Amino acid sequence: MKVLTFSLLLIFALNFKVKAQQTIWELLPKIQNNNLNSITSLFDSNKLFAVGDSATILSSNDLGITWQKLPEFTLPNIDFKKIIFVSPSDGFILGTGAKILKTEDAGYSWFEINNFLGQIIYDIQFVTEDIGFVIEQQNLYKTIDGGINWFPFSALPSSLSHKFHFKNDSTAFQLIGAWLERTFDYGLNWNSIFFQQVNFSIEYQDIFFRNNNGYVITSGVKVKNIVGWLELFLVGKIQKTIDGGNNWSEIHYDDAFGIDKIYFLNDNIGYIICRQWNSFQYPDSTISYFKKTLNGGYTWDLNSIPTNKRMNNFHFINQDIGFAVGNDGTIIRTLNGGVVSISEETNSEIPQLPNTIQLLENYPNPFNPSTTINYELKNTNYELAKLSIFNVLGQKVREWILPSNSGKNSVIWDGTDNFGKSVSSGVYLYRLKIGNESQTKKMLLLK
Repeated sequence: MKVLTFSLLLIFALNFKVKAQQTIWELLPKIQNNNLNSITSLFDSNKLFAVGDSATILSSNDLGITWQKLPEFTLPNIDFKKIIFVSPSDGFILGTGAKILKTEDAGYSWFEINNFLGQIIYDIQFVTEDIGFVIEQQNLYKTIDGGINWFPFSALPSSLSHKFHFKNDSTAFQLIGAWLERTFDYGLNWNSIFFQQVNFSIEYQDIFFRNNNGYVITSGVKVKNIVGWLELFLVGKIQKTIDGGNNWSEIHYDDAFGIDKIYFLNDNIGYIICRQWNSFQYPDSTISYFKKTLNGGYTWDLNSIPTNKRMNNFHFINQDIGFAVGNDGTIIRTLNGGVVSISEETNSEIPQLPNTIQLLENYPNPFNPSTTINYELKNTNYELAKLSIFNVLGQKVREWILPSNSGKNSVIWDGTDNFGKSVSSGVYLYRLKIGNESQTKKMLLLK
């Protein structure tokens, strides 16, 4: 709390306005038009993978700036729904038609696992590098050797239950309609934890855990009688636990948006993908919206995204770098996810100098180990011109007093602070300031 307070005071002292809950999402170039359903990153790496309909697999080695489409598999009418990595080399792709693919070389090649032919597979999850589970229509399957061999593990209490979360190899949660159930004994016995009181038909549910904080989202269609007319509309609610699943409470009810996905970066900062639909005003339910919370899910605010396509899934590499994928090959990215951003505006009470400076984009960006920051000075008084670099907490890490020559100039930053110590990877803000005028831009250091 002291660090946050100090950072905010520092930012105000630098004559910046703080814009809370502003996260910048950018639309990335797309290379194909198939719907994308899942995205993830390789362990401790900037390499990304996205999968989608028609057996689509995409990869990127530069945080999504460029993408390559892996050679098509001869899998007619198969859509890939999920991709996960359980180690720096081993990963899995779940597809329709009981298709599961595995890689053992960090995604360079994939091969089919044929243990589940003729069955309906809903999910695949791993709790360690070796121990994983496959959720089939009526059974759980388990592997203890990293997915080489699978064996039937336990029968499910209901063939309607397809939403699971495994906390470890013995403890799991499952949703059966309005019920949430838990097992402590590897799925042999299930006990009901809570029953949701819902006033709508349940259409979609999901479970998300980060440490002991867990969330259950439930969406569906509600009917409202409006002066003799029946109106149908999407609604959503969120249940939360803070003790690992022992106690749950409703923290959010949305009577305007249905909730498709939930993702938390930490205990406080989270996102949901939601859709707005009713039978009169919003007939198109394929447009997605993002909402963001800064207080653990108790309040949510709309977060602007640069597309009207339906978005299907999230993935965050860290608290700054996040991605979402959606229909028609859509991929969007943020480099400041969950961070209070510093506006380029200065305090309006301080008079501004007209057109005295211009701060240009640094290159390369992202960068490692160094980047060039270009700027232009158009004033004849340069003794107060400074170029400063700040981390996402608003702390100054490097500063230059700029030479008093006009025209275009540049500074090379080698990723060190004012004491010559290397800084950590992440998002940094660089500010050019002369007198009361300043401009700020953003860059990303990768290591």
